[in-house]
Amino acid sequence: MTITSYIPGRIRVRDSRLANTAEAEQITAMVKLLPGIRGINVNHRTASLLVQYDPTSGVETLLCSYAGIEPHDTPVKPAASRRKPGGKKSFCIKTGDMPITYRQFLNYGMMVAFAASGIGIALHYRKLHATAGFLFFGLSGLHMYNKRRTLFV
Repeated sequence: MTITSYIPGRIRVRDSRLANTAEAEQITAMVKLLPGIRGINVNHRTASLLVQYDPTSGVETLLCSYAGIEPHDTPVKPAASRRKPGGKKSFCIKTGDMPITYRQFLNYGMMVAFAASGIGIALHYRKLHATAGFLFFGLSGLHMYNKRRTLFV
């Protein structure tokens, strides 16, 4: 087993055994018995296991001993810090527990603006239609600017 992501309270482990549904169920059943486990997610495609736990419960050393690896003194570097030199930094907005990337912000913004514009037409609210249309136009302009290398080749 290999730790691919680690922050206190959250650990992702990869192992080829997790691609097999029966073995993954056995592993998750054993991990669920540990004290302080808040949630377990298995991704069979990537053969990974995400375990969310209470960092004050001391379950981290049990998880690492079960996985047959030494506990980390320092966290694994997140994927953003392993990017290629000269690459763009990712923009991320925190909304509660779920981060929204810049791309998702633009995509959802365009979708909401387009829907609001349609509602404005249906209900004969010209100001809503015009405002939502300008918002959609602005967000789609930002989207096209970000995709300019692939759009205008």
